[in-house]
Amino acid sequence: MSGGSPIKTKGNQIPNTPRAMFKAGVTYSWYDFAFTPVVRVIGERYGDAQNKNKVPAYTVTDFTVAYNIRQKLGLEEATLKFGVVNLFNKEYISEISPSDTDLSSDAQYYVGAPRTFIGTVAVKF
Repeated sequence: MSGGSPIKTKGNQIPNTPRAMFKAGVTYSWYDFAFTPVVRVIGERYGDAQNKNKVPAYTVTDFTVAYNIRQKLGLEEATLKFGVVNLFNKEYISEISPSDTDLSSDAQYYVGAPRTFIGTVAVKF
C-alpha cells in the first residue's frame, strides 16, 4: 500500500531479482598450469515493486591461473593460484535493497566490486 492505496504489482518483476542469470567457466590444463575464465551475466532488475527503477544488466569476467607445485616440493598436493575478479573493471550495481514500503522509492543500491586481485596457496600434507 502507498498512502493507504493498494499498489498494482501483478505481473511485475520482484525487486532485485533478474529474470535471467548465467554463469559459465571452463578450465584448460597445460602441463602444471590450469587456466580458468568465468563469465557471469546478470539480467536487468528493478529496485522497486512497481518496476519504475530499472537497473541495467551486466556481464563480468573473472580469470584464474593455477600452478601445481607438488612435485617440486615433494608434497601430496600444493597449488599456487592467482586470480582477477572483474577482469575488465566493469562498473555495475551488484545488490539492491528495496524500500520496505512504497511510500518512497528510497531503495539502496550497492556498487559491484572493482577489479580485484587474489592470490592463494593450498598445501595438503
